[in-house]
Amino acid sequence: MTITISQFKSNITAIKEKGRDLDNLIHESAVFAVFHSIKDGQITPAIQLVGAMPKSSRRANLISWLALYGNISYNGKKGVFYVKQFEHDEAIAIEQADNAAENPFWKEFDDAPVDLKPLDFALKLKMLLAAAHKVQTGESKKYSGLEHAELMAKIEALMTA
Repeated sequence: MTITISQFKSNITAIKEKGRDLDNLIHESAVFAVFHSIKDGQITPAIQLVGAMPKSSRRANLISWLALYGNISYNGKKGVFYVKQFEHDEAIAIEQADNAAENPFWKEFDDAPVDLKPLDFALKLKMLLAAAHKVQTGESKKYSGLEHAELMAKIEALMTA
């Protein structure tokens, strides 16, 4: 079956428009997934979003983007998602979701390896600090056997530098 040149041009216009709309839908959903992965460790939205994507480099880029901004890791060999850490913080979730919203996955990633940005690293340190404070204040018993006051002081010194 063959189409005419005008039908072809119409198709190209529709693909551009629908692609832009699809990119925006994926991005909104991905920012939601990032927020909830950090706020409460809920990774189901990320799993559902990735599951809805076709198997392509865009899907792989989305997974890398979710791992960079969210509290999400992915084991490609097993095809399994998991939460990176179990201490959660709503303020950090809001800050990281705002960062993610400014950096759509289709603009940030190509097929090249991804380097963490300094701001993303700082947010991960803030998450670790929040978890350490919970342990230190007794809010979390998960790591209560660890002596970490010296390490925490070093991390705090780095964050204020």
